[in-house]
Amino acid sequence: MHTSHSMLGLLIVAWLTACTPEIQQIDTLELLDKRIGFLEDGRTTRQQVLLELGQPQGRYESDRIFVYVLDTPTDTTGTKIKQYHLVTVFGEGDVVREHSVVVSR
Repeated sequence: MHTSHSMLGLLIVAWLTACTPEIQQIDTLELLDKRIGFLEDGRTTRQQVLLELGQPQGRYESDRIFVYVLDTPTDTTGTKIKQYHLVTVFGEGDVVREHSVVVSR
């Protein structure tokens, strides 16, 4: 009886493992270094941001704020897990006043 329970347990674990979507792991720090490592608050200009990242996916407050989608990791079924957004706020002289990465699910 003990052996049949063990086999049943193994079959359940195998079935659950097969049904669980595999999540692609991404290294957030590596992503940030590659994509936005050039950004320096108080130094980087709007033109530099546009040259490095292209046109933003969103522009707000009369182009004072740019929003970029940095990455959208998915599981093996193609379902989006979360999105990483770069929010860049420009101040005087079209220089980046501040920037941050926002994670949404």
